Amino acid sequence: MRCVLLLILILSCVCAFSQTPVTVSLSALDEVKQQAPAYDRRKQAIIDSITGKLQPAAGLPRAYNNYLQLYEEYKAFKYDSAYHYARKLQEVATQLNDPHRVAQARLKLAFTLVSAGLFKEASDSLNLLNGAVMHDSLKMEYYQLMGRLYYDLADFNNDSFHTPAYVAKGNHYLDSAIRLYSPGSFEYAYFSGLKDIRSGNKEQALLNYKQLMRWPHLSNHEIALTAST
Repeated sequence: MRCVLLLILILSCVCAFSQTPVTVSLSALDEVKQQAPAYDRRKQAIIDSITGKLQPAAGLPRAYNNYLQLYEEYKAFKYDSAYHYARKLQEVATQLNDPHRVAQARLKLAFTLVSAGLFKEASDSLNLLNGAVMHDSLKMEYYQLMGRLYYDLADFNNDSFHTPAYVAKGNHYLDSAIRLYSPGSFEYAYFSGLKDIRSGNKEQALLNYKQLMRWPHLSNHEIALTAST
């Protein structure tokens, strides 16, 4: 189903950024929707292949990597399974006594909680990482997720008192993430545009995202993320 949603977004973007007749795009969209079972079978085959590698004798580092792969496959596909494998990541990381993996596992768990709208639980999990020593790659992920948490809280409350404060906190964390990205990278451009949206600079954000959609080497995930935003 995730592949179907991705292709819906891509087709929607084609309709918005080109002169393609709407009827042609809708016809292509219908064809994509009809292929949903095939996409789900393909996804399940990948998951089954990874699951088949979960052997007790394989060792903890390999088990961690396999659980991480399963989490990545499930995180936008099935919440319960993503949560389950995020917990398994935490268990193995604790057994390995590896601070990097412990922090990474906690971030994966927090992502599933934010995605499910469990904001208090996500905040409790992320607060345990406050001040933790993390590699830059995890710091980027941490600041992104903190930004998203506060943006989602702003949308959830949607009032004149709490929402501006949540947006300000979200912008603060996103600023920290943007500083770690290289200017000219997809992440730098995308999150700068997202901050523009949340700051009310929607015309600038739209201009930046239209330019970003024209970049020649975006992955399908990057196209979908930009189009949906």
